[in-house]
Amino acid sequence: DPQYLFTSRTDTVTGWKIVNGIAKSDLSRDSSYIGMVSLIAAAALVVICTFISDFISKKINKPLRKLEIVINQVKEGKRHIVEKFDNSEIGKIGGLLKETVNNNLELKEQLLSLQVKEREAELQLLQAQINPHFLYNTLDSIYCMAMIDKEDRIADMVSALSDTFKISLNNGKQVIHIQEEIKYIEKYMTIQNIRYEQRFDLILEIEEDIEELFMIKFILQPFIENSMYHGLEPKIGKGYIELKGEQIEGDIYFTISDNGVGMKDVEEIKKGFGVTNVIDRIHLFYGEEYGIQVESEYGVGTKVEIRIPVMVGENSPRSEEGKNEYTGCN
Repeated sequence: DPQYLFTSRTDTVTGWKIVNGIAKSDLSRDSSYIGMVSLIAAAALVVICTFISDFISKKINKPLRKLEIVINQVKEGKRHIVEKFDNSEIGKIGGLLKETVNNNLELKEQLLSLQVKEREAELQLLQAQINPHFLYNTLDSIYCMAMIDKEDRIADMVSALSDTFKISLNNGKQVIHIQEEIKYIEKYMTIQNIRYEQRFDLILEIEEDIEELFMIKFILQPFIENSMYHGLEPKIGKGYIELKGEQIEGDIYFTISDNGVGMKDVEEIKKGFGVTNVIDRIHLFYGEEYGIQVESEYGVGTKVEIRIPVMVGENSPRSEEGKNEYTGCN
């Protein structure tokens, strides 16, 4: 029958011939089903592959686009990069680039700031280039004139001023004995008390053991000056400034206290050029672990604690005693 397809096989044991027949329509229907299933599977596979490819492409392209944005921001000179990256490999690269760019920008700003400070220091140095011998000779002449005219207050002020200049110049040395720094404070307060009619008392409590140790100069004076101008000058009546110095466990502690008007915000004291200069010099010379602490109560007073390491100074230069001393009239 042409509508059927027959196959036969002979059994070798029995010799029987086995015949199998199947309708051609059934065979065609099974083939169509298999083809349809295969087509659907292929189409589904294409859709899945397309979805996966699109997902992977977006996963890769998204951090790449962010990376491109960061590069363009760097080209445009943006001050700070804020783009966020994921934890993918490209994201990690982008994060490192962002961190590097921000660090470089920060370092650039610090460098510019240092250059400005260096330029300001150069200008100040040029303005301060006064011949010391001319200065001392002039002060000597003023002192003699005051003594001749019996102007004791003027003579005392000139003498104190001469001593402060002697310690300030210090032959260009940056390290002095602690006792010399204290002497500078005393002379400075002598001048101010002449100006302000003895309104300020200076109380000194300095341990004898530390007087021969060394320190970088002009650490204390800016805080003494702050206490006087911002604490005691606005105060009605007399006031005091107390300066303590002691050695504790290998460090030197200076405490400057006053009974002035105090401050509402202790950060105000750090905004002045003189105080900022002291803090920077302490960090540069001694290390970041040293510095100052400030306490203040409005209407009561202010206390500043300065911490520096012990410096025995065997190899540190000491100002030559007697050199450029004010000798008075000859």
